[in-house]
Amino acid sequence: MDKRQTRAFEGLAAESGAELLRIATVLTSDPHTAEDVYQETLQRLAARWPRVDNPKAFCRRVMYHIVVDQIRASARRPRELRLHDEGERSDPRAGGRHDSVELWPTLRTALDSLTVQQRTVIALRYLDDCSAATTAGWRH
Repeated sequence: MDKRQTRAFEGLAAESGAELLRIATVLTSDPHTAEDVYQETLQRLAARWPRVDNPKAFCRRVMYHIVVDQIRASARRPRELRLHDEGERSDPRAGGRHDSVELWPTLRTALDSLTVQQRTVIALRYLDDCSAATTAGWRH
């Protein structure tokens, strides 16, 4: 990337970083995994930056595919080799940002019961503020 492209990329990361991280958190239901997904998404975006027309849409699509790939890889591994169990996910309230949210455990349980595609729809519709028509037209 040249300097102009680098500045544009950094601007997008600064402007949309929190939003993309929120979407990754909804997709993964785990803040630590979400950070990894977010970082990998930015790496893939940086590698293709000059050819990407809609960076936010590209990021959402990449995040979805990363999460699906992780789920598929996890399903292929024997259960005893998994690094953590479903009950060991960290609580985002520990960071202080969600201290006032008393419904987080219920919300997390509800999100965990959804498929990745269903969580993607929730992320697009409510976190990314897409219209119902845009969300309905989204394809993975």
